Amino acid sequence: MRKTKRIIALVVVAMFLLSLAAPAAMAATKEDAFGRLNALKVAVGDQNGDPQYDKNFTRAEAAAIMVNLQGMNSAIDAAKGATKFKDVPGSHWASGVVNLAVGAGIIKGYPDGTYKPDQNVSYAEMSAMLVGVLGYTPRLQGTWPSNVIGKAAQLGLLDGLSVTDYNAAAIRANVFLASDNSLDVKPLKETKDGYEEDTKTLMESKLSVTIKKEGTVTQVPMTSGTKNKVTIDYGTVPATSDTFDVLASVDVNPTLGLKAEAWVKDDKVFFLNVKTSASDIVTDTVAAINGVTNNPGATAQTIVAGNIIKADKADKDYTVAASPTIYKNYSTTAPTVSVGDAVKMILDANGKVKTILATSFTRRMADTINTTNESITFKGDGAPGGSITLKDKVATILKGGKAIGIADIKAGNIVEYYNNGDSYYIIVTDNTVSGKLTSSAQDGVNASNVAKFKVVLDGKEYKLSGAAGSAFYSIDDGKNYSAINSTSDLGSVLNQNVKAILDKGGAIAYINAGGTSATNEFVALVRYTKNVDVGETKHYIYVVKTDGTNTYYEVTKDSKIDGATINEEILKRFIAATGQFQIGTTGYVKEVVANEIVKISLTADGKIDNIKKYNGSDVINKTVVAGTAVPTLGTFNPTAAGIGVDKNADSVSVANSAYYAVNADTKIFKVATTVGPGGTIDDAGMTSWSAVEAIATGSLGTVNAILVKDGGVAKVLVLYNTDAALPLASEYKYGALAEIGNDGKDYLKINEGAVEATKKEGTPGAAGLQDLVRFKIDSNGKFGSVEAVTAAVTGSATYNYYKISSIVTADKQLKLVRSDSNGNEEPAGATTYMSYDPAKVKVFDISGTNTVVYVPDVATASGKVVKLYNAYDSDGKDILYGGDANDRVIDYIGIVHQ
Repeated sequence: MRKTKRIIALVVVAMFLLSLAAPAAMAATKEDAFGRLNALKVAVGDQNGDPQYDKNFTRAEAAAIMVNLQGMNSAIDAAKGATKFKDVPGSHWASGVVNLAVGAGIIKGYPDGTYKPDQNVSYAEMSAMLVGVLGYTPRLQGTWPSNVIGKAAQLGLLDGLSVTDYNAAAIRANVFLASDNSLDVKPLKETKDGYEEDTKTLMESKLSVTIKKEGTVTQVPMTSGTKNKVTIDYGTVPATSDTFDVLASVDVNPTLGLKAEAWVKDDKVFFLNVKTSASDIVTDTVAAINGVTNNPGATAQTIVAGNIIKADKADKDYTVAASPTIYKNYSTTAPTVSVGDAVKMILDANGKVKTILATSFTRRMADTINTTNESITFKGDGAPGGSITLKDKVATILKGGKAIGIADIKAGNIVEYYNNGDSYYIIVTDNTVSGKLTSSAQDGVNASNVAKFKVVLDGKEYKLSGAAGSAFYSIDDGKNYSAINSTSDLGSVLNQNVKAILDKGGAIAYINAGGTSATNEFVALVRYTKNVDVGETKHYIYVVKTDGTNTYYEVTKDSKIDGATINEEILKRFIAATGQFQIGTTGYVKEVVANEIVKISLTADGKIDNIKKYNGSDVINKTVVAGTAVPTLGTFNPTAAGIGVDKNADSVSVANSAYYAVNADTKIFKVATTVGPGGTIDDAGMTSWSAVEAIATGSLGTVNAILVKDGGVAKVLVLYNTDAALPLASEYKYGALAEIGNDGKDYLKINEGAVEATKKEGTPGAAGLQDLVRFKIDSNGKFGSVEAVTAAVTGSATYNYYKISSIVTADKQLKLVRSDSNGNEEPAGATTYMSYDPAKVKVFDISGTNTVVYVPDVATASGKVVKLYNAYDSDGKDILYGGDANDRVIDYIGIVHQ
């Protein structure tokens, strides 16, 4: 019979309404049950492998499970053909299953000669089938269905099910549980003397499963560092043990130190049947060692016989037995136990602790997941950050007790892990609770123990996760975190509606309160800073955002750098020439300089609230001096100077640093530095990793680079590059500024020539009405950058315009003479010729008051006073930003006087 741990339920009421919720000794969860049945080829999921636990089983599908439990899988195809049931023709997919089930005495069908294969199977019918599988149908007494339900309960088949109506349709989860319960039941077999119980279980006799003898689990993947292996010691003298291969889907790590027997099929363990009584296993957190309730993790102790370990949740003391076995993070090398450790304590017959498995998890919040490198980068910015790489490691990842892959981990999940060398054990949770945080206080007993704080959220009390500084709170919805070291740290979020993210034990690991909206904070590359006079002197910082937008924001006396406020006196020390905002009278303690990567947050009216500088240890710079050997892209030797790109592994190295992974969240800037009409100009924008990879056999030219890292991942990469082979993600446009709305703050109207006039939100910077401007449209459809363009061809101080005396159409030449704005020509002025491309040149009439009129015919400009602009070279490159200014081809003409 089934082992005595089974709770036998024999209650059958007249209406067959039973509520059997006894805990199953073997199958604690539906996932366990399906996993075993799937390994034994008894049950399968849908085409995607999904068990679909909440769906119903049809009678045909249920019959298939029963045939598989009998080990008759290989005979199904041969048994296909005509059946005894008129509604199951030979062509039906289940005809083979039905024929085998009838022959084995598992099913009988209905009096009208039907089987109803597509009808949902009821719990009573499921019970009858399983009783038939185990050979007990001939011995049944009483009437249907109480006889089969009672027998199923007696055999333990219904353990773990919660059923009130046995005439109801059975859901798949419960069919799996009941079928799994049948595996270690000994069937009834017919002999010459009648019926007697088999000496083997169903899985042994029908499914070719071998049950190995009981022993103590002494090696698992986490201890041995070997994938899918388990060792069981039989406690004999001399010592004997066996090491078994384990199915990849089976997690045997939690069985370390327990008594268990291995269930083996096809030479692999598909289940370790734990024989240690649940009452002898204490799973808890250490609250004190020998009466000392220090802060978690503060003191590590070597545990010896007679020590007293206090379990936190159980609030109970346990004495350590003689010669205990101690594992710390699955290692027996110099093991210690600390207050706050998660422990599994195994008791001996006297209730003393004979084995301790102590684990000190590292707890982090997942930020980015790279499935190629199999790495997880954790949330930084006040939280611990860092990363782990699992490629070529022995890793077990669990979520909700179920094995998952790294691709199943999402940003914001709590990841708790520990590792023994290259072996990782990882528990992932995504449990959150929301509500008003109304209390944060000490319990009055453990005033120095943060883990004993009482946090009341939505009327329910929670503990904080781990030691002081191990739990975190945010006032800006999770963008930045601060450690919780005392109850006063939570003062800023008290009486607010918050979202709390829980750890695996249900304690609060992260608290998120509201704040600046996500769109109000962004990473940016600083281009330069300058003063702009728009009625009063104001200070601006010009940046490139990660969407490629070149734009600027006002810096005020209330703005901050790393939280330190800029005031009036500091603004007076603002030095436009050096392009820096500085804080401090000498040896400026805080400054923002050109080419720096920062994180900017804005006030509600769009001005700078704070400029957060990345920590120096997170920033790597590489300068390549002009004239030195130029590094090339490709597989990079990090011992040599330069920029290294490994396109096969999607990683980059800067300044002889380690390689850092590049993923979908890595922001890559390109800055093309050249000397233009206005001096040194940085044309900055976004480029792509694919563009970098595309020139992997070429040269980056003379390169400077900045890398902002976050653990093992490149968060931001800036390449200063003159190579046209590395394109910007978006290019500039040109037009004439035709209208400025609402004091320059609400909208601009830019006439782009043949394109219909554009009206979008934006600010004009230093540009004025009728100026030729260079601009970009950002990802929100607004003007992200509007810059005035200086006329490329000018005269003397007085005669600083040109009059087009004639247009030589055949030669595509403009004949020019210097003049003033009214057309008065310079006396004895020399004639100048400039080329134009009639297919590309754009002409704007800006001679009226604050008006812009596009003129589609260049001949209209003949005899007019004009400004001339050379924007692009013959290759189409922007003259101001890397193009050849010597092509002398005019691209834009502005008529200033008729």
